[in-house]
Amino acid sequence: GLPTASIRADLVLCDTSEGQYLAEKAGGAIAASALVLLLLGAHAAGVSLLPPLALLVLAAACAGACWKAPDLAVHAQARKRREELRSASSMLADLAVIALAGGAGVSGALAQAARHGTGWAPEKIRAALHTAAVKAEPGWQGLGELGDRAGVVELSELAASLELAGTDGARVRASLASKAASLRTAELAAAEARAAADTERMTLPVTVLVLGFMGLVGYPALVHVITGF
Repeated sequence: GLPTASIRADLVLCDTSEGQYLAEKAGGAIAASALVLLLLGAHAAGVSLLPPLALLVLAAACAGACWKAPDLAVHAQARKRREELRSASSMLADLAVIALAGGAGVSGALAQAARHGTGWAPEKIRAALHTAAVKAEPGWQGLGELGDRAGVVELSELAASLELAGTDGARVRASLASKAASLRTAELAAAEARAAADTERMTLPVTVLVLGFMGLVGYPALVHVITGF
């Protein structure tokens, strides 16, 4: 049924209610139905220049796009928020290492590190730590639950490293420094991948612009050459 499990998880991450999502789906269905009726009416009135098969394919494509639009919007927003949580996790690990170097314990270092940062992701991390404190649970447990709920593996791994350092007496600073370095490397690689993807997406518009400019400049000369003979 609607929404599906993956959509439901993304809705929770986007702070969007299921009712709002279903309302958008209903609006898409109504828009698709209206568009199909408009196209059929244009064909019946003889206004449409498209053959019936092409008209049917166009109507089906428009209906599918209207129906899938809310899903794509939710997935895109959830993907962006997961990227924000990954960046916030890397920052949290770096700041926790600095706080540990200043003599704080694991819980204190985590609390000090979480005070910094603005935006949705740092606020979400602070809310998870506050919820854990209210439940008299360690902060890393709240971070782990947030990471599992959001589907952000990096945050769950950071919570596991903090738990290991806080409960088993592992080498705290070395363990967290290693985790912070790995998160920083992963974040840098993800940023480079996004930049490369953006560059590739810009190739087609630039190519079209260049071809258009060449056509604009070359067409008058070509016409002049043709008409000159």
